[in-house]
Amino acid sequence: MNSLSQYVWTQMHEQGLRPAELAARAGVSVEAVSDLLAGETLKDMPPVELLSGVADALGARVDDVVLKAAKACGLAVQVKAAATAALAAVPNEDLLREVRRRLALGASAGGYLASSLPSRPLALVSGGAAG
Repeated sequence: MNSLSQYVWTQMHEQGLRPAELAARAGVSVEAVSDLLAGETLKDMPPVELLSGVADALGARVDDVVLKAAKACGLAVQVKAAATAALAAVPNEDLLREVRRRLALGASAGGYLASSLPSRPLALVSGGAAG
């Protein structure tokens, strides 16, 4: 069983779906789902429409399904941790402190802030018309 078929089987089992039900939800043929679930390695990358439909039918992220399909085709897949997950664990005070530190470093390095600002001041708008 390849990485994609294993993932799809697991999701189907957790949701109590059979291949025919997955195919109907995904808007694809039962044969297409059967081909996706069979074999150790996929011969070709499945069509995007099939992967997208299966992801939607399972309530999964399309990029997760595409990466598993790529791996099932024998492609080397390297996934980096999402930056948003790492940032979610950092308190806001620490994030603001880091932003201030980087701004100060840029300013002390020689005109970083001055060169990145527009030549005329921007009007700040708060919740409505500028005034």
